[in-house]
Formats: sequence, structure tokens, C-alpha cells
Amino acid sequence: MKTGLGNILSKMGYKLEDVSAIIIGHAHLDHARGLEFFRGMNVLIYIHEEELKYMFYAVATKEDFGAYLPHYIDPSFNWKVIREEEIELFDRITLYHTPGHTPGMMGMLVELKDRNFLFTTDLAIYRDNFEKEIHLVSD
Repeated sequence: MKTGLGNILSKMGYKLEDVSAIIIGHAHLDHARGLEFFRGMNVLIYIHEEELKYMFYAVATKEDFGAYLPHYIDPSFNWKVIREEEIELFDRITLYHTPGHTPGMMGMLVELKDRNFLFTTDLAIYRDNFEKEIHLVSD
């Protein structure tokens, strides 16, 4: 049985076993869902230290419960902790610690030959958030 993620990868000519690393911008369920398909696969899962700590805390205390999936609290995942504020993780892939929406949220800059892509996760979801520095309102 193929998963939704498995189907998407298949359409691109890949399978789950081809994935060697995952970068978690933040671990809310709408960004990290599907992680369970990599349990026991020894896939590197990069996450900021503050996000990993908060995720475990939120699940254990039931604070912010519902935003994090409890079954991600699993030492069988191959967690790789990022502690830096800025790090070039791979050639032309730089991660930035951008706390706010979550304590350990990270953005990612991918530099290609003809253009760059900045993935902000939930830091800037609209153009004005980024270009006009209009911040998202949080409770």
C-alpha cells in the first residue's frame, strides 16, 4: 500500500527509500506530518535544538497539544540537532534559526544557478510579511 507521500514521490520517479535527509522547519503537524513513514529507516532528520525540546515538552505537558503529533516523540528517529543560528547544511543550502511562531523554527535558503528560493515555513506566508516586514500576529 502506498502512502500519499509515497504516491507523490513515485510520480517524480522516487520512492520513500530514496530519501536520505529531511529538514524540519518546525514540527507542527501541518509541516511534519508524514514523518512516521521514515520510522526505522535511518533517514537523517534535521531539526533545531529548540524545536525538538519544545516539541517534547509540548507533548509531555499537553501544552500546545494538538499542534505536535505525540508519535513523533520517538528515539528510533535519526534526529540530527541543529544548534547554530545560521548553518550551511549542504552545498548551497543554508538554514536560519527564525524563532517566533515556534521556539525552534528554521527557514531555508536554497541557492540554484539561476535563482534562489527562501522557504520561510510560517515566518512569512504572504509577500507583504517578507517585503514590507509585516509580522504575523500570534496569540
